[in-house]
Amino acid sequence: MSLSCLDPVLLSEGLRKIRRIHLRNCWLTMLQIWEILDSLYESSNEELNLSGNDCSDITSSQLLVALNHLRVLNLTAAKVETDTILQVMSEPKLVQRGRIVFSSSDFPSKNIQSRLNSVSWIELRREELPYYQDETSCGYVVGEDAIQT
Repeated sequence: MSLSCLDPVLLSEGLRKIRRIHLRNCWLTMLQIWEILDSLYESSNEELNLSGNDCSDITSSQLLVALNHLRVLNLTAAKVETDTILQVMSEPKLVQRGRIVFSSSDFPSKNIQSRLNSVSWIELRREELPYYQDETSCGYVVGEDAIQT
């Protein structure tokens, strides 16, 4: 379901008191993602699932904030840049609390996977995950009926 039409500030304000937020494949805009991450200082969020959204413009600073305010940040199939992750990994003492979840499909290089596996606050899952091209490529299941959008 696309949430891209929602105002970024209103969306982030509406999520502040929710402990576990699941926004998988919601077609969030980068402004919405930035606003959600920037609002973590004032939130009671513990888990944030942004998998399947385009998080390619997330900065290492935003990831550090998320890691220190959340228990779990799920970024599987979120197109996070390898360089961004490596920058966060270069500052291990700054990570105090949380962990990030990725899929091994997010980083096809075995060398990068090995480096990620060596970090205690990164969980690298082995399942294959699809990358969605657009909103019409998603299928949703409600009860027993499948809905194609």
